[in-house]
Amino acid sequence: MNKISNKLSLGLLTAGLLVSSMTSLATAEGFKKGQMEVGTQIGGMLIEGDSKVDAPHIAAGARFGYFVSDQTAVEAGILSSELDVKNNDESSDMLLPTVEAQYHLPVTGSIVPFVAAGLGAIAEDGPSPANTGSVVLPVGGGLKWLISKDLLVRTDARWIVDTDGGNESHKGSYTAGVSWLFGGPRTCHKAVEPVAEPVVMPEAAAALERDNQVSINLEVQFDFDKVAIKPQFEARLQEFAAFMKQHPETNAEIEGHTDNIGSKTYNDKLSMRRANSVKAYLISKGGIDSSRLRASGYGFSRPVATNATDAGRAQNRRVIGTVRK
Repeated sequence: MNKISNKLSLGLLTAGLLVSSMTSLATAEGFKKGQMEVGTQIGGMLIEGDSKVDAPHIAAGARFGYFVSDQTAVEAGILSSELDVKNNDESSDMLLPTVEAQYHLPVTGSIVPFVAAGLGAIAEDGPSPANTGSVVLPVGGGLKWLISKDLLVRTDARWIVDTDGGNESHKGSYTAGVSWLFGGPRTCHKAVEPVAEPVVMPEAAAALERDNQVSINLEVQFDFDKVAIKPQFEARLQEFAAFMKQHPETNAEIEGHTDNIGSKTYNDKLSMRRANSVKAYLISKGGIDSSRLRASGYGFSRPVATNATDAGRAQNRRVIGTVRK
């Protein structure tokens, strides 16, 4: 048994060094629960003890595994070979089917060591006495080199404990092969439904759609003989700017209006100054291109209420944004 253990260890170490020298060629993300591994294997066997056959020259087979977690897999495999029968010119066919559990060490990088243990059977079909069968317990491990997310190269070594106590022989296997990974979790990218942009000033939007233009009271109030815009009126101007952005095909005339206190010349200039103040705000803080805005001062030429009362004059002191397609 010591000879077999030493040979298996040396073989596995050599294979590991060869694979390690190539790790710079690939990286991978490891295994995932639900993945399946299907592959081929080729190698040989070592036989010592009370055996009626010599070790085969070459053994080949296949394997199928399923990952029950990111690190644990269950695998079924089979090796087949032709054995030379001792003291006989004939040969014996050998089959070694196994089922085993594998635990993959939690390491980073593209090379993943693993340990394995399971249950199997050796069946020999040849001339007597090389026509026997027995239950075996394979124990060992290996290395899996992930070349890509769905392709790997692996090396394996097993010490095979023969449970036939009356005719026990110590066995070992060493193989290398290529496996393909498929299945496992898939990321489902659900189509994102486009979120409709809320309509700014829906009544004004409806009027614009119907009439191709709409006049909107910007509700800005100024101190006497002043043109500065107070902070409490900025929200309305931002809303108006958002309306224009939502309708990029439009332009707007910013209209300044006053009551009839003072001369016509004075009120014409004051209304123009206030219209320009609102226009400048919409450009600098509202983000509206200057080419889409025009300022006009109408003084008291377009009243909407009587100038005979304080309430009427307050209604006439206004700034209107007339938006046109």
